[in-house]
Amino acid sequence: SKRFELARFDWLSSASSSSDTGVIDFSLLQRAQRHLSILHRISETLASARDLTSLADATLGTILDVTGGDRAALVLRRHDPDTGGAEVAAARERVAGPVPFVVSRTLVSEVIDKGVSTFAFDAINDDRFSGGNSVAGQQVRSVMCVPLRTSDAILGALYVDSLSEAGRFSEADLELMAALGNQAGVALHRVRLMG
Repeated sequence: SKRFELARFDWLSSASSSSDTGVIDFSLLQRAQRHLSILHRISETLASARDLTSLADATLGTILDVTGGDRAALVLRRHDPDTGGAEVAAARERVAGPVPFVVSRTLVSEVIDKGVSTFAFDAINDDRFSGGNSVAGQQVRSVMCVPLRTSDAILGALYVDSLSEAGRFSEADLELMAALGNQAGVALHRVRLMG
């Protein structure tokens, strides 16, 4: 679990330190350029979102596109009357699986309660999910979840998983998704004010 303070994150610190030796890490520069491009594109899209449906479509579509995940969900902090937990406001799947898509309530609750971003490289063998049915029962291989936040509140979480392979997501993916969670959180707050 990790909390990303994006305002203090130095995207190019490795590139600048390696430039002392005369070697430039172009892969780091390419990743930074890719992330900035994605963040710019999603910020423009979210700025035009007028309701939860359009916000969720833009956010979840972007998450699936950029992470290569199989399933994604936007989860709100308000309580679901059936389960008592956070409410899944929207979910998307690349391909419908044999089992209905259920997010890991344990993971989502931890992210919302603690405000930390987290991922599992190999979820099936991760002790954090040994007691939960959703990860093991659905054969989730990799998973990421980040807070959906504004500057002063956590409104929910963004969740993405992969059923196809362990190691689908990296820490760089988690950093990007945390930034998307911040942008989507601000956009959600604006949509609620408008509604």
